[in-house]
Amino acid sequence: MHKFASKSSTLCISQINANDPCRWVTEPAESLTTENPCSGVSPRTFGDPHFEQKVFDSVTGESLDICYDVTGSSGQIINVLDDKYSRTKVEGILKDDYYFHKAIITHQGKRFVVDVDYITLPEQETYKWEPTTKAVYKSLFFSISRNEVVIDTSLGIYSIRIIIQKANKSLTGTYLNINFRGLRSDLKRYGGIIGTANRKNIILLDFVQRNEKTTFKIDNKIVTARLSNRFSHSCYLFNLEDIFTQNELYNLMYFRN
Repeated sequence: MHKFASKSSTLCISQINANDPCRWVTEPAESLTTENPCSGVSPRTFGDPHFEQKVFDSVTGESLDICYDVTGSSGQIINVLDDKYSRTKVEGILKDDYYFHKAIITHQGKRFVVDVDYITLPEQETYKWEPTTKAVYKSLFFSISRNEVVIDTSLGIYSIRIIIQKANKSLTGTYLNINFRGLRSDLKRYGGIIGTANRKNIILLDFVQRNEKTTFKIDNKIVTARLSNRFSHSCYLFNLEDIFTQNELYNLMYFRN
């Protein structure tokens, strides 16, 4: 299922079966009224700065819940999703508390910005987070409420849904969670954190009890992870460097001049 970032934001992703066309369809956030087209997976969205997703064992085909934290610096940009087919890229910008306070959506060459105060479309058209606000920009449809912005691309089979939610922590204030729905099974289509992690060749080598280490093989490298219980949900907690190479991290986490 989902989660993102070491003090950044959540990313809601669900995969069902390696041969299921819905395997990349993401779970809706709890506040959405639309039904998950891949039934049988209960929708959950957490506000913790942590990334979690479901992948598949390359040998057995069994699903595995993996999780990891992504530690960044203030002002650093995280490439969350890069959809080559719809030409849609979603980036999150970390602030001094290391949570996402701004999301940048680049769609077919046009830039859209969502921060904790405003939604800004190209040509500087600006909207506040207010209930039942609708906006359209070419093939993008915006549905804005007090705590959620839903962005849909009207591109047929290449459509995706981006869900950006405001959340609040007493010590750090307001920040953004980023979720997705409508991703497909074509692994070559996606870049960013999502696509890079899901293209990994992951094999579970042994099973252990909770809080003990489990051995995995990821792209021919032997690594260990600990079965962790986060928000009453178990996942294999990895070090970030055990999943991504340094070169991959360099291209996924960056500063922009």
